[in-house]
Amino acid sequence: MKKLLAGISIAYLAIGCASTDIEKMISQLEGIENAEEEIISLIADSEELKGFSVSVEDLLRGYQHWKEIEAGHVSAVTNLTEMAIAEELFEILKKQTGSLDGDAISWSMFKVMLNPDAWAQWLPLLGKFDIDLDWLPDTPIDVPVGPSNTGEVQSVYFLFDDASHICLNDLGTVNVSRDAFKASVKRQKDAGANSVWWFLSNSARNSGTGRGAPVSFYANNRIWGPVDQAKLKEMHWRCQYARAQGLDIMFWMFSDKSSDNSRTSIANQTAYLQKAVEEFGKYATLGYCLVLEADEHMSKDRVTSLAKVMDGLTDKMIWIHQLPGRTSFITIDGIDGMMYQFGWGKSEAEMASITKSRIREVAPKKFAASEYNRSSDTHKARSQGSAAFKAGNEEIPTGNGRF
Repeated sequence: MKKLLAGISIAYLAIGCASTDIEKMISQLEGIENAEEEIISLIADSEELKGFSVSVEDLLRGYQHWKEIEAGHVSAVTNLTEMAIAEELFEILKKQTGSLDGDAISWSMFKVMLNPDAWAQWLPLLGKFDIDLDWLPDTPIDVPVGPSNTGEVQSVYFLFDDASHICLNDLGTVNVSRDAFKASVKRQKDAGANSVWWFLSNSARNSGTGRGAPVSFYANNRIWGPVDQAKLKEMHWRCQYARAQGLDIMFWMFSDKSSDNSRTSIANQTAYLQKAVEEFGKYATLGYCLVLEADEHMSKDRVTSLAKVMDGLTDKMIWIHQLPGRTSFITIDGIDGMMYQFGWGKSEAEMASITKSRIREVAPKKFAASEYNRSSDTHKARSQGSAAFKAGNEEIPTGNGRF
């Protein structure tokens, strides 16, 4: 029983519970036949375990499965696409159980805890605590397909330092190293972000919107030709990392400074959109923004054609973004919402007034206060974002911070 409870207690170690509490659980449960009821009772009574998001039922299901494995009634868990993760995580967490009198964690029990049915709950849970996630494997894994922040409205911080740090380019594997990527994600989370917005293509050079670019999973850094498998793998890793951190994701499909991508054939653009949704759609918990500053570099007819393509590829939200103050593309079929650009320097009163006006203007489609400050973590940016958020009945996404 002690070995079994050490295995179950691994879950609590993952959320930073004190080892004394775990030892207490083990000592109290050792030798008790009706362990399931005692587990429920102890979890209910423990202050340290309150808020644990993986249900008692999941733990008990794992416990029952473990007993069946030990009894030889079923084989060990198979077809775990997460086995590489399980092996690494097992070693990491085993080191944290040194205070348990040298007791070895049960590997078979641990594999049960990571069974495919429960995995979607475990990955975001681990990301909320101080466990280094560098051990995520290079091969794609299954991740939760629904939003991590259910009930929370998107809060995004995609510009920092007078727009010298543009988080939209965080998937750029050429000029954004993995360490730089992780630092950017941390900075956004520390500022208060619960979501990230990322380009899937941006061929702009390393200035303006292109700081950190190019972003592409193609060998030529554009949106056609051979796919670069190394880039694709790294982009998958970064998406998995963000989801493991509990962040939701919206992908932006076309940048404003990528004239080659904007002007290539509809056939090339269609093939890119198909490949992008096929590869990254499972991470797009918040849907997509089709084009940034669409009216700067694409005709309305072209955007209409692309919206039709995109609408046929996904049931998720499809947004559009235009130059400051403009909303005319909201009438395009297949576009579900307007990522509104206010321009810089607006007062809080102006933010509130414009928000109310534009919400009425784009209705019944959705409205987001996407862009209003070049330094999202400043007091001014948060004040502007909060003014818009309140004017939108605290139901609209914000892109440059809020209180």
